[in-house]
Amino acid sequence: MSNLIVEKIKQFLETHNPLTEECHVVYLLVMVRKLLDTQSEYRNEFIRFYCDWALHHQKTQKVNVVNSIVAGIEESILEGHFFPDGQFLPQGNNVIEFIYKEELLKNMNSLFQEFSLPLDLLEKNNWEYFLRILTKAIVDQPIILNGKKIKSLCFRPAIEAASLEIEFNDGKIHRFINVF
Repeated sequence: MSNLIVEKIKQFLETHNPLTEECHVVYLLVMVRKLLDTQSEYRNEFIRFYCDWALHHQKTQKVNVVNSIVAGIEESILEGHFFPDGQFLPQGNNVIEFIYKEELLKNMNSLFQEFSLPLDLLEKNNWEYFLRILTKAIVDQPIILNGKKIKSLCFRPAIEAASLEIEFNDGKIHRFINVF
């Protein structure tokens, strides 16, 4: 079964290079999720998290994958600078890595190499374009965390692409503008 899925992913990536539409990104994530589901020895919960996020109107289950990220984001935000208009400038790498999906790139690279998938998507320009489309696909689909301080994370539409909105348990909302 997994060989068929790998071949479908390869064929799709060869005919859709670069990915140009939201439906392309979502389809790729669906196929990657199917591949992960057939691999008991290759469990990648981080990629699975993004696959699920793209498909659900809100992410409420299995958010433990991002718990360490959320802890880092809480720290980055609390150490960062808050502006009177609700914007914030985070401090530290955790929130930046989450916003720009650097860990996702590392995990996708590992997966693609493991299954000999074409690496074109992971090259700088293609990856940045993929992220722009992925971000549009997950806009207005919050991750419900109910963490110590953060209630939810959500990408929201912004002037050029999206902003990261963070809702705190006390009801305050702060945004990091123009993520993509």
